[in-house]
Amino acid sequence: MEHSLSFCLLLLLALTALYLLDRALLRWKGDCRIGIDVSRLRLTRKDLSPDSADISFSVPFVNPAPEQGILIDVYGCIEPEGNKYKGLDGRLEIRNRELGREDDYWEACLIKPQKELPIGIRMKLTGREGPLPDMKDLSPVYVDLHYKYYGRNPIRSAREVLCLHLEGDPASELTSGRGAGDLEEPGPLSPRAESNGRAIPVKTHILGPRDDLSEVIRKYAAPVASPEDVVAIAESVVAITQGRFAYVEDIEPGFWARRLNRFFHYDSSLGSVYSMEMAIREVGLFRMLIGVLVGSLGRLVGRKGDFYRITGRGAATIDDCTGTMPPYDKCVVLGPKDPGGTAAALKDKTGLAIAVVDANDLRKVDVLGVSPGVSREDLAEALRHNPQGNADEQTPLVVVKKKGS
Repeated sequence: MEHSLSFCLLLLLALTALYLLDRALLRWKGDCRIGIDVSRLRLTRKDLSPDSADISFSVPFVNPAPEQGILIDVYGCIEPEGNKYKGLDGRLEIRNRELGREDDYWEACLIKPQKELPIGIRMKLTGREGPLPDMKDLSPVYVDLHYKYYGRNPIRSAREVLCLHLEGDPASELTSGRGAGDLEEPGPLSPRAESNGRAIPVKTHILGPRDDLSEVIRKYAAPVASPEDVVAIAESVVAITQGRFAYVEDIEPGFWARRLNRFFHYDSSLGSVYSMEMAIREVGLFRMLIGVLVGSLGRLVGRKGDFYRITGRGAATIDDCTGTMPPYDKCVVLGPKDPGGTAAALKDKTGLAIAVVDANDLRKVDVLGVSPGVSREDLAEALRHNPQGNADEQTPLVVVKKKGS
């Protein structure tokens, strides 16, 4: 009885300390604050003809706060005044030029503290049954820009109305040089440099929960692999084919997720309320609380890694938004279930040695599971330069050739 009372008292003190620390972190760190700097709206191209208007402009998103934010979605529409656009068709293309996408899909992206993200917007106006009115009759044009973002706190929706004055001499309104809104086709992506010839990235279609990994391996990897080689599969792809992901807008973060995430750096996946909520569901609240408490105490005395030693890979392998390529860039992706058993089962079905790995561009490789006979150390060394990539290379499989072959 006395021991139970002491334990309860200790737990109460620990929770009180966590609460007070959370309040201090909230006041100290705050959150991201993403907005649009409309004062820097610049017209970068204006091509006019009797039948159409093709207009490009640029404007930056800014984050003046001390915390990182994720800009998860951006979309817009042309907002007419009364019947001013009656008889006209209007279309907007909004692109993040830093990503070099060729389509209009908005890929979730990060905006670091005190940084900005310039975007390009292209507006096309055409007449449905006749020529366009004079520009002085159309101007100004209002563009409704809607966006969603989050950081430490849940998703916020915001809106900004951009006002474009189109009348006058086009040449006087253009910015000098190539503007961020000038939506030309991006150049080809540079191939990923390999530090050795043993690891061969294998491109596949975008994999989803309906894909059978054994069929994927037979179709894409088997033609370039021999029985002595190892097929390494990205852990996020294994998890996605297992259905272990959730869209952030479908996740309702609870009381503890909104507080425990503040104990992690904004670059950590667990710095987000959504990934923290999924980690709590995956690992369990009690284990997460003990992990945060012990990890915080360990850091006070210079020890690192205590949190993950307690919570395990269930917390370590979670990817927040932007951690996985589209269309899963707006999802929290959990780690794969039973990676060792999955690798063994895939070897039985394909006849090839299999490994489930988590690699990144920081030269860190975590071999989560292997089929019998695969050397984890040798495999980790071969994947040190991350041939799978962390962007949109679409190469979730890597064939690691046997040494000397």
